[in-house]
Amino acid sequence: MLNFIFTPSARSWRKDFLYTLPLTALYQVMMLALFPLLTQSVAMISLLWVPAWAFLLGTRAGLFVAVGTIIVHQLTFALWRPLTDLTVGDLASALMGALLSLLGAVASGGLRKLLIRLRSLEVAVHSTTDGIAITDLGLLEEGPRLHFANSSFLQESGQALGAPALSRFAGQIDPAWQQELGRALDSGGTFVRQLSLPGDAGQSERVVELRINGIRDGRQRPSRMVLVQRDVTAYKRLEQRLLHQAQHDPLTGLPNRAAFEAQLEGALQRAASPFAVLLLDLDGFKLVNDTLGHGVGDELLIQVGQRLRYTLRPNDLVARLGGDEFVVVTSPLAQEADAQVISERILKAFHDPFEIAGQELHVRTSVGVSLWPADGQDGSSLLKHADLAMYCAKQAGKNEVRFFASAMHGAAQEQAQLERRLRRALDSGAFRLHYQPVVTLGGAESSTFEALLRWTDAELGPVEPDRFIPAAESSGLIVPLGHWVLEEACRQLRGWHDAGHESFRVSVNVSPLQFEQATFVDDLTATLERHGVSPAALTLELTERLIVRDLSGAQHKMKALRACGVEVWIDDLGAGQTALSYLLRLPLSGVKIDRSFVQTLDDTGTGQMVQAMVALARALKLGVVAEGVETPEQLRSMQTLGCEQVQGFLLGRPMPAEAVVPWVGGRALEAQPGAQPGSEELPASCH
Repeated sequence: MLNFIFTPSARSWRKDFLYTLPLTALYQVMMLALFPLLTQSVAMISLLWVPAWAFLLGTRAGLFVAVGTIIVHQLTFALWRPLTDLTVGDLASALMGALLSLLGAVASGGLRKLLIRLRSLEVAVHSTTDGIAITDLGLLEEGPRLHFANSSFLQESGQALGAPALSRFAGQIDPAWQQELGRALDSGGTFVRQLSLPGDAGQSERVVELRINGIRDGRQRPSRMVLVQRDVTAYKRLEQRLLHQAQHDPLTGLPNRAAFEAQLEGALQRAASPFAVLLLDLDGFKLVNDTLGHGVGDELLIQVGQRLRYTLRPNDLVARLGGDEFVVVTSPLAQEADAQVISERILKAFHDPFEIAGQELHVRTSVGVSLWPADGQDGSSLLKHADLAMYCAKQAGKNEVRFFASAMHGAAQEQAQLERRLRRALDSGAFRLHYQPVVTLGGAESSTFEALLRWTDAELGPVEPDRFIPAAESSGLIVPLGHWVLEEACRQLRGWHDAGHESFRVSVNVSPLQFEQATFVDDLTATLERHGVSPAALTLELTERLIVRDLSGAQHKMKALRACGVEVWIDDLGAGQTALSYLLRLPLSGVKIDRSFVQTLDDTGTGQMVQAMVALARALKLGVVAEGVETPEQLRSMQTLGCEQVQGFLLGRPMPAEAVVPWVGGRALEAQPGAQPGSEELPASCH
């Protein structure tokens, strides 16, 4: 308060002084005019008017004007009367007047400041959009009554002063609510609650935040309550939206990894019956992104999420972990076998194609399953074991379901180690190509060889293709490895042709993942041009599995390859799911009958199937090669069935490149007159 009085601004001083001085001067003139008529007592009493005047003026400058007036007043009175007539009362009254003037100025200045603050507070309270009210401590069942409320509170509540302040929330006020409010009032704390109100017509309900503080009386007991209410509907909606975004995948709308982990933890805490964790990803999803674009890949993920939600039970949780990985936490299972039923239902859901951007995509999935409590007591273990099981499902040929087994730990570690060795072998150039001849029975001398990949590891020794090819496919290494095979085959062809063996041809197996690369045809033609090899010297062998996966895509690329002059054959015909009618729709040059048919020719049914395949191929003017011929009996059977080209250990084992020319020379010598008896059982040339 004193700071307010004694440290005014210069402008305030000027204003107060100019306001006070004329009035004080008028008062002094009046007193001078009356002095001759005043007695000493009246004059002394008049001194008391000075502090009263200062109080009425209520200005900071008025204090000093009032004190100055007293001095002038006393001097004037003294000059009018002899000094000997001055009494102690005169001096005392002067001092008392000065003191009262000081107190009056202080009080009036404080009162004025208080009034200004009250006016400012009133403007602020009525300007805010928050509802503010002061109530008594009436029982909440009856409702505290409004003693004061700003316009926002009155408009929002529709109540008048004296009415119950919380009647709109009566249905949401319970004994616990009242007890907590009572504790907050007693302790001087703030009571906060979020309450709901009906929305306007066509609008959802609103949320109001109510804050209550107590006002204490002179005995420090709660006597009033201050209520502040704020509409936080927009904030709550934003909070819910941000929470949803934090817990859900923005693409599919499914719960994300964080939400999945939280819900899995909740399922573990509530678990009383077995439940399953199913981990799945899409087989060949990377290929979809690479060949059709990320827009198609995103739409595929959206449709997969929708299909999974439709397939699963209402209480099963499905979430997207990231990329093309999805996870399912089942509701409690009556028996563990139910997990197999759910998994097979998921596989079946992928049988129908996905229609995206006017085309049908055939996508499959691999599912790994872990069970609580048998396969893990915590979420981390269950997810890790489901991941191992899914890995084994992929190794089994994809589109499979595998349940976790403890033996998978060792298999997974072994597979991971094998993949690391494959990477090192690819970087260090440890792979080699061997060439196995394809022989034409009784045909003219020409040479075609199938390029077969071989790998000898420094520690493992020779590694069988049946072991490392699946690992290369599952890890994606098959693509760079396939590029290397084509480069090496073309390089070797160039070397043979330069050495005068221009009739030599090479066939190369192409993996589905490599063939489905968007740039495959361009990369192949660039490789041929780089080595100066004629496209007619190269044959590509594709599996039935590749054709089934994407018939239209295969047709398009096979036509492009034929236009370039590269022949395409179907490898292992009969081993897969290809309908023979597909042969009518594909621009093929030939087919290779799977070795499993050759090995079981003793079965009458098998012989008839092979005969039918040969007849169909001839009708379509396609070449036919029988694979896996290992005995003279098998060779004679294939000749009887009309197959003119064969391949197998009986005719020639895979050999390194440097052994090919000598082998061809040796076969030529055997075909000359004077060859050993019995050689007529073997073909005279290779094609």
